[in-house]
Amino acid sequence: MSLAPRILIADPIHEQGRTLLASRPGFVVDVGTQLDEAALCKRIADYDALIVRSKTRVTAAVIAAGKRLKTIGRAGIGVDNIDVAAATERGIVVLNTPDANATTTAELTLAHADYVTLHCPLNETTHNLLNASRFSTMKPSARLINCARGGLVDETAPFEALSSGRLAGAALDVFANEPPGASPLLTLENVVSTPHLGASTEEAQQAVSLRIAEDIAAFLETGAVQSAVNLPRIPADQVSRGRPYQQLAHALGRLMSALIPGPPIADFEVVLLGRVAEIDPRLITAGALAGLLGKRLAVPVNEVNAATLAHRQGITVREIRSDEAHDYVSLVELRAKTGETLTSVAGTLLGDRHPRLIRVDDYHVEAVLEGYLIFTRHDDQPGVVGALGSILGRENINISRMQIGIAEGRAEAIALIGVSAPLSPKVLEEVRAIPAIRQAIQIQL
Repeated sequence: MSLAPRILIADPIHEQGRTLLASRPGFVVDVGTQLDEAALCKRIADYDALIVRSKTRVTAAVIAAGKRLKTIGRAGIGVDNIDVAAATERGIVVLNTPDANATTTAELTLAHADYVTLHCPLNETTHNLLNASRFSTMKPSARLINCARGGLVDETAPFEALSSGRLAGAALDVFANEPPGASPLLTLENVVSTPHLGASTEEAQQAVSLRIAEDIAAFLETGAVQSAVNLPRIPADQVSRGRPYQQLAHALGRLMSALIPGPPIADFEVVLLGRVAEIDPRLITAGALAGLLGKRLAVPVNEVNAATLAHRQGITVREIRSDEAHDYVSLVELRAKTGETLTSVAGTLLGDRHPRLIRVDDYHVEAVLEGYLIFTRHDDQPGVVGALGSILGRENINISRMQIGIAEGRAEAIALIGVSAPLSPKVLEEVRAIPAIRQAIQIQL
């Protein structure tokens, strides 16, 4: 039985946001503010979701301590207080509210409006975006407004420019260090400052609190993602159309991983043929990689971190799309290269919902991708199925379905056998000992 989703609110958010989460059936919502890193690390282990604003720092240590953590929500736009890379590594979705408080921040900026203003996030490429070199190119009458992030400005540069008359004035709502303490900028008469309150109006806090509460609830209940920092932005209609194919690709990836358990994979291709080629491939590729790597790595793998982990494993990932699918309306094929060996699996959806395997390498077979499966490669001769059935019957294991695949010109066949329970290692070895069987693999989908 799954545990009720638990949410920790670590920074003050608007009461309506808390009320929305508390109203969801089965949700447990706790508020714990003013937590430093050590206190948050100690507390976070029991929670599925964490909501913060700008004060609480969600470090790599906090993320590592969040054993149940699935999502981190920022009630606002900036996520520089969240270690997004560490969250992505763990497969944790980072959500923010990029539009909910933009109006009030823009209103503040549009005051002190015809001057140089900054409207961008703080990251590696925007750090110290405005420096001495750039200030030197501005006309002496120019004025600076920064209501975004303090780290966008190299603060030694505006102090010198303002002191020398190179810059006429500045209006600052944000600083590199907050609170700014004894910043030299505060000693200048041509500087107007406010304490990071551009997004702190009652209306703005209500908007971001409600938005992050709604997004957190939607993710925990259905997996739907509205505004994720570490997932590709894919239109909602594309996500809806692509989700069944993502699930198909995930099952195919799990199957492929079982077929090639040992050698490292060098190249991995996701091929979308027919109608599925109209869908953004990133969602489907993420599902395929999550299935492929899920049993090969010790860390949890999902659509958030699958591409990152594949890159770290040295796997080159390619996406191929074509509107031609030959005998099928839509076809998803995965191809993996290990050394000189190429392994491929292909599947489709029946009724746009039910995943089916239709091919393994050159072998055509139609199999349901669910539950426990036994996959065999065996000599195409009488008696193989009977010998296998005798072993399973003796172990009181039912065969729910069985499909045999053959390839033209091959003396070898494959079989996919759905079974009611997993085989013990001893029984699996007994199956492998059947003279005609060349390979036997147990798979759980």
